[in-house]
Amino acid sequence: DSTDSDGTRLDLGAYPYLNDYDGEEEWYVSTNGSDIDGTGASGTPFASIQGGLNFARSNQTVNVASGTYTENIIWPILTSGIKLLGAGVENSIIDGGSNGTVINIDRWVNGSAVGQIDTSTHISGFTIQNGYNSQYGGGIFLQWAGPTLTDLDIRSNTASIGGGMHISWSWPIIKNVTFRDNTASQEGAGVSLGGVGLNEMYNTYNPVSFDNVIFSGNECASWNCVGGGLYSWQAVEIFITNSAFFDNEAYLGGGLYLHNYSSLYLDKVTITDNIATSGAGIYARYGSVAAITNSIIVDNDGESQITIHENEWYQENEVIANVEISYTNLQGGLDSVLDVEDNLSWGDGNIDVGSKFVSVIEGEEDYHLLASSLCINAGHPDSTDSDGTRLDLGAYPYL
Repeated sequence: DSTDSDGTRLDLGAYPYLNDYDGEEEWYVSTNGSDIDGTGASGTPFASIQGGLNFARSNQTVNVASGTYTENIIWPILTSGIKLLGAGVENSIIDGGSNGTVINIDRWVNGSAVGQIDTSTHISGFTIQNGYNSQYGGGIFLQWAGPTLTDLDIRSNTASIGGGMHISWSWPIIKNVTFRDNTASQEGAGVSLGGVGLNEMYNTYNPVSFDNVIFSGNECASWNCVGGGLYSWQAVEIFITNSAFFDNEAYLGGGLYLHNYSSLYLDKVTITDNIATSGAGIYARYGSVAAITNSIIVDNDGESQITIHENEWYQENEVIANVEISYTNLQGGLDSVLDVEDNLSWGDGNIDVGSKFVSVIEGEEDYHLLASSLCINAGHPDSTDSDGTRLDLGAYPYL
């Protein structure tokens, strides 16, 4: 209820930061700016992203110029609809300096959710790197929030759980994002998820969605760490489309690990070259459900491509996992699935053929299909690629 002489909400301490620039919907940040006398205008930008966010009001935009910004950002949770826009992943870099989570969006304050961060809040056009948290979320931490995250390279971050990103009771939309070379010591080197996405404003349970996302080179750093690319726990509903998991490593679930009633829907996903002792592609346990369509699961290094855990601790309650597969190229077919409880649902259209990726002949990590691949036109007959032909399997169709 109190204001400074510039009309903004009161600053703490004896000496407020007074600013006569009202934002005019746009704020600016540059490595050549100043956090001493900058106003956030295009001609007098702030030097820090935190400075721009501090002054931005609801539905305003913070524009970040090229450069590296060493920061550990605390998002203003009482201000909705802020758009934080960088100059592209090659140009605008937010570096956590191994000193904390790079971007922290946490609405859970003193036992309740405060403010409203929904999909109108948008972060785009950055590399997010070198974050560290001894607990959750090295690169990004989300709690009770549903922002839109696009065109990001989230790399080389570390945490016990969720090296690249931890999503807790949240419902983000994640599109055109790469999670690479992140590390965890317990769960989810690339991404960890826990808790359903409850949007308390609308009293709805919203899913977490990933579209055109790459999980690569994420690694669990301890012998019993699970979920190299992605770890899901506690009734999370996840939709993953047009995405790829490769070169991730964990004790169990090299690509993905599902636990405790998680529901996973994979469509047009490529899972390959991941490593784990069991479930090198996917590991599912304790009431989890995975529905897999139009996908490729091949060349994962472990006891099995997919493991459906027998849940020996919960036999009398019969809370076993279930995996449904249709129109998918699964290397080894039924023999590649470790399914002690016979809880695999084997649908129509599954094949077991060499996928023939471009990387096979060029020696690079390129999982587009060669023209000779039998995964072309092998998807569900009622679905088409953007070129109008029957759907190809995997993340990258041959158009």
